[in-house]
Amino acid sequence: MRDSAPTEERAPTSRLIALFLASAGLLCMQIALTKIFSVVLWYHFGFLVISIALLGFAISGVWLSRRPEVLDRGGALLTRLSTSAAIWTCISLFLVIWTKVDAMYLVRDRNIGALVFVIAVLLIPFFFIGAAVSATLTMHRTEAGRVYSANLLGSGAGCAMAVALFDGLNLSAPDVVLASALSIAAGALLFSLRAGGVRFVPPLVVTGALVAAFFWSGRTDLLKLEAPPSKPLSYVEDWEEANYPRKVELLDGETVVFYGDPVAIEAVAASEGSAGSEGGFMVRTPYEEDLFIPDSNLPPRSEIVMEPASLVEFTKWTSLSRVDAFTWPGTLDPWGLWGLSPRFAGEKPRQKGVTIDTWAMTNVLEWDRDAGPPPEIVEYLPAGLVHRIRQESEILCIGAGGGMDLLTAKRFNAKKIVGVEINPSIVEAIRTNFLDFQGHLYDTEDPPGDVRVEVAEGRHYLERDQEKYDIVQLSGVDTASTTQAGAFSLSENFLYTAEAFDTYLEHTKPGGIVTLTRWYLPDPETGDPRNTLRLFALAADALERAEVKDLRKHLYLVVSQGFSVILFGKQPFTTEELAILDAEVERLAFTHLLHPERDVPLLHPVTSAELPNRFEEYIAAEDKSAWIAAYPYDVEPPTDDRPFFFETSRFENLLQKESFLNPLGGLTAHAILVLLLGLVGLAGWFFVLQPLRRLKLVTPKAPGQPRRLPVMIYFACLGLGFILVEVVLSQQFILFLGNPLYSLAVVLFSVLVFSGIGAAWSQRLTRPAGPLLVVIAIAAVYPFVLDFVFARALMLPDAGRIMVSVALLAPLSLALGMPFALGLRRIAAGDASVSAWAWGINGYMSVVGSVMTVVLSIALGFKMVVWIGAGIYLIAFFTAPLLARRGGAIAEQEEDDEGPVWSPVPDSNLAVGDEDERAEISPAT
Repeated sequence: MRDSAPTEERAPTSRLIALFLASAGLLCMQIALTKIFSVVLWYHFGFLVISIALLGFAISGVWLSRRPEVLDRGGALLTRLSTSAAIWTCISLFLVIWTKVDAMYLVRDRNIGALVFVIAVLLIPFFFIGAAVSATLTMHRTEAGRVYSANLLGSGAGCAMAVALFDGLNLSAPDVVLASALSIAAGALLFSLRAGGVRFVPPLVVTGALVAAFFWSGRTDLLKLEAPPSKPLSYVEDWEEANYPRKVELLDGETVVFYGDPVAIEAVAASEGSAGSEGGFMVRTPYEEDLFIPDSNLPPRSEIVMEPASLVEFTKWTSLSRVDAFTWPGTLDPWGLWGLSPRFAGEKPRQKGVTIDTWAMTNVLEWDRDAGPPPEIVEYLPAGLVHRIRQESEILCIGAGGGMDLLTAKRFNAKKIVGVEINPSIVEAIRTNFLDFQGHLYDTEDPPGDVRVEVAEGRHYLERDQEKYDIVQLSGVDTASTTQAGAFSLSENFLYTAEAFDTYLEHTKPGGIVTLTRWYLPDPETGDPRNTLRLFALAADALERAEVKDLRKHLYLVVSQGFSVILFGKQPFTTEELAILDAEVERLAFTHLLHPERDVPLLHPVTSAELPNRFEEYIAAEDKSAWIAAYPYDVEPPTDDRPFFFETSRFENLLQKESFLNPLGGLTAHAILVLLLGLVGLAGWFFVLQPLRRLKLVTPKAPGQPRRLPVMIYFACLGLGFILVEVVLSQQFILFLGNPLYSLAVVLFSVLVFSGIGAAWSQRLTRPAGPLLVVIAIAAVYPFVLDFVFARALMLPDAGRIMVSVALLAPLSLALGMPFALGLRRIAAGDASVSAWAWGINGYMSVVGSVMTVVLSIALGFKMVVWIGAGIYLIAFFTAPLLARRGGAIAEQEEDDEGPVWSPVPDSNLAVGDEDERAEISPAT
C-alpha cells in the first residue's frame, strides 16, 4: 500500500489534451450505442448503455484503489489503458451486433444469457477508459480542477461530435462507434508522448487500423445491424432472403424489381428468345403482380444485367434515430391500417413502409391523384370517423408519419391540411423516394390542394401556432426509438399530458373536435382497459377544465380490431351528429366503448362474459382521484411534470404478471427498471462494494489521512445528485426547444462544457461549500424559474430559445462542475488509493442514480426529483468539512497583503517515468 504525499507535478498539456480526446470518444460512443441498442434491442435498452458505462467507471475506480502501485507506471499506464479501450470498443461493437437478442421475447426465448453477455462485453471498454480517467485524476489530484475540466470539456465535445457525425456526415451508428474509438486511440497516442520508449507503437497501430477501416468497403456488411424478429423491418429482410429479388434497368430509364427462382431468372437473361410471352417476358413484382416487359424496352438479352435488389430504398441515421423506407411485399398482410373494418372487401392496397429504428412503422398508401380521390380503404379506418361529421374541414394532423391521416383528409375533401412530423428523415424519405407513389402529398412545390407538411415537434408547433382548426388529430403517435437524450428516458411523451390536451382544445374552432387513435389492449383476464382509459381520463379532465358541465355528452369512444378512437370537443354532440356516427359505426362493425346518450355493455373478447364498463364508471365517479387510486392500473392523467403516459403499471404490483409483462408479451418499462436496479445492485456488490469493503485503507486516525465515512458519503452524494439534477433538467428543455436535435446539442453540451469551465475555475477555490450552496439554491428554484421563463420565451425563434436555454443552464452547470474537483483536492494529501476509491464510489452512485432518476420521475414527477437532488447536495454540503483532518488533507489557502498563497505538501513519491513532468513547486509559506 502506498503512503505518499500528493503528487505535485503540473499535469502536462499533452496529457490534458489526451484526456480531452479520450473523454470525447467516450461520450460519443455512449450516444452511438444508444442508437444501436434501439435497433437491435428496443428503445428503452438505450438507457442501459449509460448504466453500463457508469458501472465500468465504478469498477475501474475500485481496481485502482486496490492496485495503487500501477500508478507508478505514469504515462505508460495511461497509454496502455486508453489503447485497450480503443481496441475493446471495436471488439465489443462486433460482438453486440452479432449477438442475436430479441428483447421483446427475452423471457419466452430464455435468451437472458445473451443479453448478459452483451452487457459484459460492453463493460470492458468502459472499464479501460474509466480507469484512464481515474488514473489521470489520481496522478494529478491536487490539480483536480484542471484535469476534471479536461474530462468534462471533452465529454461536451463528444456530444457535439456525435451530432456532427450523425447529422453532418450521415454516418451510421457503427461508424460513429469506430470514430469514437479513433478519438480514444488518438488520446492514447498523446498519452504515450510522456511515457518514453516505444510505447507509442501500439496506439499508432490501432489509430492507423481505424483510419484504414473507414476506407474498407467490407466494413458495411461486417457491421450491418439486423432487426430482431419482433420488428416489422425484419419481415422485409426475411422476405428478401427467401425470394432472391433482382433488378434490371430498362431502356426508358426505369428500374424494375422482381423476384423468383434464381436459376430461372438467370436462364431468362441468358436465353436468346422470349420467355413467357412472345416479344418479351413476364416477371413477378414484390407486390405479387405479373409484369410484362417487352423486348422493345430491354437491351439485347446478352447485355441484360440483373443485379441483386433490396426492397429497402432509403436508410438514414441521424442523432434522433435510424429511418428505413421500403416496399412492403404483397405476400405480407397489410401493415399500418390501424383498426381496419372487417367489412372492407376491396383489393389489398399497395404499400410502402417507413420504420424508425426498425420498429414504429408508418404506412404510405399508393395514390394516383390524376386518376381520382385517394383509395376508398381509408374510409374503413376508425381514424376517418371524425370526417363524417366535419367534412370540408381545416385539419391539423400531429404525427403525420407516412401521410395516412393527410390522405384520409383528402378523401373527405378537407379544405386545409397541415401535417406536423417530428422526424425530418421520414419526410425526406417520402419526398425523395415516394412522391409519385403517394400522389405528391408531401411535395413542397406541387402539393394536391392546400396541403402543408411541417417538420417540428407537434405540441411545440401547436403552442406557437396562432391558427385554429376544425379537427386536431393524433393517430397512434408514439415511437419505440431513442431520442438523442433517449438513454436517460423511457418514452416520456409530452403529447399525452393534461397541458397538451388543454392546448388541443384551445386550438379548435367553435364546434371543433379533437380525435386520437390508440391501441386498445385491455387486461387479457379481467378486461380492464389501460392506455385507452388513461387517454379517456385525459380527455374528460381537459373538458372539465374547459368548464364543460355534462362530460359524457362531449365524448364518443369506439374500438375496432384492437384500436380505439376517441372524439371530444367543447360543444356536445348534436342528435344529428350522433345519428351519423352511430350509422357509420354499425356499417363498419365498430364497437362502442362509451356513447354520449346511452349505456354500453362490454363483453370479454374470449369468454363473452359481461364486463363492467370502466369508462362509464369513471365519468360517473364523483371523486375521480379516489376512483383512479383504487383502479388496478395507473390511469391518472399524466402532466408535463410526470409525462409517462405509457407506463400504467404500479410499482407496488410489479410482481403480478400483468404489471411485469406488457400486452405484446415483452417486459414493461417498470419491469426493465427493476431488473436494471437488480443488475446494478448485483454487479455493484461483486465489483464495487465487496472490493471496497475488503480494501485495507489507512486508518482514519493516521495523520493527514482523510476519514473514510465522510469521503464515501460526500462522493456518493455527488454521483447521485449530479445525475438526478442533470437528467431531469435535460428532459424539461425538450418541449421548450421543440426538437430533440436541439435538446441534445444545447442541453447536454451546455451542461458538460459549463461544468468543465466550473471545474477549471475551482482551482481558485479551496472549499466546496460555496459551489454546493449555489447548486442547492438554483436546483431548489429551477422548476419554478423554468416554467416562468418557458411560458414567456416560447414564441422566440430557434436562435432566441437556444440562447435562453444556455443562459438558464450556465449558472447551475458552472456550480455542478466544482464540488467533485474540490473534494478530490481536499483528500489529495491522503493515499492515492483514497482518490481512486472516491472515483469508484462516485461512479457507482451515478449508476444507481441513472436508474433511480427514471424510477423517481415516474413515481413522483420531475420537480420532486430535482428537489431530491438538491437535498442530496445538502448532505454533501454538511459532509464536506469532515473530509479531512486539520492540517493534513489539503493545502489551505491563506490571505495576506499579497493575495492568496498556496502551501502544498512536497511530493516525495512521483510516479516512475514522470520525472520530466515535475513543475516548479512553490515553497511552503
